[in-house]
Amino acid sequence: MGAFITIWLGQMVSRVGSGLTSFAFDVWVYQHTGSITQFAFLTLAITLPGICIAPIAGSIVDRWSRRWLMVISAICSSLCVLTVGILFALGHLEIWHIYLAVAGKSLFSTFGVTAFRASVVLMVPKNRLGRASGLTQGTDSIVRLVSPALGGILLGILKLPGVILLDFITFIFAIIPLLILNVPELPHTDNTEIDSQDKSLLSGVVEGWNYLLTRRGVLMLVFLRSIYNGAIGSAMILVTPLLLSLTTPAGLGPLLSLAGSGMLVGSIFLGVLGDRQANLVNIIFISIFLGSCGLVTGGMRPSLTLFTISGFFFALGIPLINGCTQILLQRKVAPEIQGRIFSMNNMIATAFPPVLAIAIGPFADKVLEPLMDFDGPWSQGIGQLIGSGPGRGIGLLFILIGLTTLLSTLIVYQYEPLRRLESELPDTVDFSKENQVA
Repeated sequence: MGAFITIWLGQMVSRVGSGLTSFAFDVWVYQHTGSITQFAFLTLAITLPGICIAPIAGSIVDRWSRRWLMVISAICSSLCVLTVGILFALGHLEIWHIYLAVAGKSLFSTFGVTAFRASVVLMVPKNRLGRASGLTQGTDSIVRLVSPALGGILLGILKLPGVILLDFITFIFAIIPLLILNVPELPHTDNTEIDSQDKSLLSGVVEGWNYLLTRRGVLMLVFLRSIYNGAIGSAMILVTPLLLSLTTPAGLGPLLSLAGSGMLVGSIFLGVLGDRQANLVNIIFISIFLGSCGLVTGGMRPSLTLFTISGFFFALGIPLINGCTQILLQRKVAPEIQGRIFSMNNMIATAFPPVLAIAIGPFADKVLEPLMDFDGPWSQGIGQLIGSGPGRGIGLLFILIGLTTLLSTLIVYQYEPLRRLESELPDTVDFSKENQVA
């Protein structure tokens, strides 16, 4: 497990650097456009390329060296970000340059993230997967906690090119462990059902999909995560415009960090107790319930305190949902096809945010915000309950998204193969022990 921890530490430093750049891009785009729609297009540029390439990425990860895919992914992603810094320094930066850069980074990062997740089961014993999942989810938590607060400070001191240069430097920490450590590779398998070394990439995608279709509980688990990921994607699109209607860019970072601290608490819980939990599916459902309630209460009033508390509980469930899903896939899916399954999981789970990005921005800008303005048609109706003025249309949208997510989750809970996933589907072979023996 030592190799995993070293690689994880390097990836964590790199992710913090990327989080600083993401925060800087968010603020720069919204300040230069003042449009929720334009801001939503940034989310579209981040997510859509990864969705499109995910099935092919999974097939490639199951065929080629996962170690070198992670290295190449980190290098190409860093060059995409560095290009934006150069354009800014030359005075030629445009909004579409940022869209293109984050799209390219999304494309390359899909290979790296899929390769890393599919490699965990080769480096970590099965009885430590909960701890490993807690650490990987902890990376997201630390990024959410540190990057906004630190990004707000550094953006004021270093400006956009300085933040980008710092991000470029942190990529080195992700690359060095991959170059010096012996990262286990996938052993040869004679399983003709899922071994596609001599087949086309497209046939590998079909095999991955058929693998899911024969395991209905796993397939519904993937769809359940996609439902909540739609809520997460919506919140990420709306949270910056909502908070900027209540505070300044300097105050935005600390607020996002305080709310994001819930992710750290959830990650610690997962890392400490994840290996001891008997029913991870129930943890996922409870976490979605808490997160949905957090969305509803966060939109109820124009209060920074209420939003921060609600955001904490919303963020608390994110690592638990993602981490428990990751543990279940690593335990129940054969290692030689995990690249394809993880890529399909990510593709399905991230399918909603691009669609929502197209719809939510204009809906908030053109419909709900005017309706909830001080003199808007709804200011004397629902505005009496949740307030009126700038940002209240977004608050109403938070409430609607939370209620929709809660109702959808209650419907999915009725699906029996998902509730019995852990008891009915056997665990796979522990390949980490085979690698240690070899």
